[in-house]
Amino acid sequence: MRRGHSLSGLEFPAAMSGSRESVLELSGLVGEPVVVRTSDGREVMGTLQGYDQLLNLVLHECAETTVQEEGGKGRNLGTVVCRGTAVTSVMPAKTFGQIPNPFV
Repeated sequence: MRRGHSLSGLEFPAAMSGSRESVLELSGLVGEPVVVRTSDGREVMGTLQGYDQLLNLVLHECAETTVQEEGGKGRNLGTVVCRGTAVTSVMPAKTFGQIPNPFV
């Protein structure tokens, strides 16, 4: 297998060939319940089934709430693909919880 590629006779090493590594290490969370927050204020909880280098996530048995709602009414979504450009955070559900507001 060739490591680099050429463009008009120029050789580029494999490190410069456009390959990216993900900033997040999600392999340990596959098959585990996670909470995903999106840029539009939604919060989705489901089982992480898969992901790619662009942070597109496949979640199974999802429930969704909006962060702006107090006590957020949820709805069941089933299997969902969360687009990576909209994902702002991914957290394991077992360590996710609300803490008391220290400013009140």
